[in-house]
Amino acid sequence: MKMPATLWKGFKSLAALPLHGFLLCLYAILSYLAVNLAQVNPDVANRLLLYFTGGTLVLLLLLRLLLRDLARAGMILSLFLLFFFLYEPVKAVLAGPLPAIAHNRILLPVFLLLFAGGLYLLARQPASRLRAWTPYLNLVGVILLLFPIYRILAYEQSLRAYQENTLLQLSQDPEAAAADSLPDVYFIILDGYARADALAQVAGLDNTDFLSALRERGFYVADCSMSNYAQTELSLASTLNMTYLDEVLADLPPARVGEGYLSAYIQHSLVRDFFESLGYDTVAFYNGYYWAHWEDATYFLGDPRLQQGMDSLIPFEEEFLKTTLFQVLFDTYRLIVPQRVSESLSGDEADRTIVRYTLDNLPVAAQRRSPKFVFVHLMLPHPPYVFGSEGEEISIPEDADLASRLQGYHDQVLYANLRILPILDGILAQGNAIIFIEGDHGLIDYQEDWQRLANLGAYYFPDQDYARLHPAITPVNSFRLILSQYFGQDLPLLEDLSYYSSDSTDRTLEPVLNPCTDE
Repeated sequence: MKMPATLWKGFKSLAALPLHGFLLCLYAILSYLAVNLAQVNPDVANRLLLYFTGGTLVLLLLLRLLLRDLARAGMILSLFLLFFFLYEPVKAVLAGPLPAIAHNRILLPVFLLLFAGGLYLLARQPASRLRAWTPYLNLVGVILLLFPIYRILAYEQSLRAYQENTLLQLSQDPEAAAADSLPDVYFIILDGYARADALAQVAGLDNTDFLSALRERGFYVADCSMSNYAQTELSLASTLNMTYLDEVLADLPPARVGEGYLSAYIQHSLVRDFFESLGYDTVAFYNGYYWAHWEDATYFLGDPRLQQGMDSLIPFEEEFLKTTLFQVLFDTYRLIVPQRVSESLSGDEADRTIVRYTLDNLPVAAQRRSPKFVFVHLMLPHPPYVFGSEGEEISIPEDADLASRLQGYHDQVLYANLRILPILDGILAQGNAIIFIEGDHGLIDYQEDWQRLANLGAYYFPDQDYARLHPAITPVNSFRLILSQYFGQDLPLLEDLSYYSSDSTDRTLEPVLNPCTDE
């Protein structure tokens, strides 16, 4: 079957356009996205794609006006982009076997000479030859682009397959909810907030007053709570998908196990999808850990430092630009142009700002329209230790002795208590809310004992019906219970189990017994 003449003519006209520069930009950005897809939402590449495509178009038009030859303008542009994207990767490759060469003062002149040589060769080519080369270069660009697109689609498909085959299947019918008026749901993670007995034994802190204040407000406090996992990524992924992660970890190739891989299970979890299917708005906050950010939530309160004059690039954009010649251009600019002392927030001050911003704006989130699912991950009392017990500014180094670190942890627990109670009062004043407060794990400085997993677990239900809760309930069962009791689901509770792992890359999950139970 022959292609219609008009369609074939249009295809030939399109192929004759110098699109290879645009395809090269798309390839570079999407390849970097494909490599880091497990750690970010694909939307983070949108701004890079827009700016690079727009910049490429502007440069192409300027070169066309200057040279009066579109094919030659496209060739020169692609040559520049090739050097722009290859410079830092080549330097990184040479840094191992030839470290003496992998310096800007040597490598940059070499690249400039090669670029000048390329310009000379292009200048010697007749326009007809360059026009003849253009469709073939476009074809090469299309073929290259297929590779990252395939990786991205394959990853998304594998994620969907996992969710369809191994996660719970929930009723997505909004009418299945038990209540006529859907409650707001708050999931508040106080990172590293330990259980009362662990706080007393290790940090010398009697937390009775805070727990009593919670109970006076109608909360149920699980006195024997344990987290299911010792690492934040594992803990949140398990809680938000209401399942243990054995199958997820077993199916991962070794190279893909690490911090950030579980981001997809945290950012687009079964629990979040369920609430969104009921028409809930989602509210989330920046906390400095990209793999836990719900940037595509209905309301995402982003990095507060951007409002303080800091770099407006998000981490993905910044890291991508570091792989290009842009890094050299920026470093050169800073050497030539005198730089005034930066007033941007950094270090401990940045950490304080992020925590305060979340605490200050959580009451504002309570005022947003209902129903809403609010996801809050606060880096309290987790280090760095930058707050005293009353919120005063302190700084305890990471390499401080254990006693100093435990004192810092002790004081940040008290500061968390001080700030959280008024926030809870504001939420409760709104009425019809379900609140689940947890430590994603226990004490950060105890790596192998039960104290690492003994966490805070507190629940508030609007009808105060806590009959199905029990003192040793673990987070994997929290939303199972909530969805069954208030949203018409029928989810059996799993056995409450806890596992220790040394870090995010450790697949050796060692069972840890809960000394608080009678078992």
